[in-house]
Amino acid sequence: MKKGNNYFTMSSAAILVFVAIILGGCSSSGSRYTEEGLDTVIKEYRDTPDLTILLYDQNYEGSRYQHQYQVLIPKADSTLDSKVTPFYTVSDKFFNANIDHLGMELANKKNGVVSKTVAPAGYSQYVGNPKYGRWTERSGGSFWEFYGKFAFMNSMFHMFSSPARYGYYNDYRRNYASSGRTYRGPNNYYGTQSYAKSNTGKTTSWNNKSSSFKNDVRSRVQRSSTASKSKVNRSSSRYSSSSASRSRSGGFGK
Repeated sequence: MKKGNNYFTMSSAAILVFVAIILGGCSSSGSRYTEEGLDTVIKEYRDTPDLTILLYDQNYEGSRYQHQYQVLIPKADSTLDSKVTPFYTVSDKFFNANIDHLGMELANKKNGVVSKTVAPAGYSQYVGNPKYGRWTERSGGSFWEFYGKFAFMNSMFHMFSSPARYGYYNDYRRNYASSGRTYRGPNNYYGTQSYAKSNTGKTTSWNNKSSSFKNDVRSRVQRSSTASKSKVNRSSSRYSSSSASRSRSGGFGK
């Protein structure tokens, strides 16, 4: 009996050591969860059941990649309360992943359930919702038209420069919304490129920058993001190899 107890004690201690090694390996590999600015905003509005978060602006300054968000919250009269956040420093990977999503939804929440699916502004809760408007035929196509009370949403969702077309909306709902894939429409109809044409977009830090600045940041963040990913992969590979060596060497109660 005593021998059995000693065996159990040794095995337990060995397991604890192994867990510590795993946690240490994850930490050193750089694969730990990093809270981005978007996550911080979502946490700030944890008690708000419904909202939409747009990427309002982006910038690169002082060796930092930055995001600014617009939080839209429905009010009792069904209009929207709009709040623009300060700039948040974000990782190179997150900035690179969203560099073409300016003016688009990065997250939304319905009945307390958060989704981080990237979508054209207004698509998750307002465009296609008969409570706010209807599809109308004009110029040989079908376009979304907000009711008079909600006409301000045309500007808020940048629809003067990129009107919501039924064909695009239908494509998004059928082929992208449920899969979580990003939809920017044909020829980047939505996102950073079209946002530069809107009245709202022209006032942002990003759209006031020169083309050379934007191109430099694009190249810089792509290199940085790729290097960070490679570093994590190499660290993970080294950890996997060392773990395999330890497993083959035996131990754990032997």
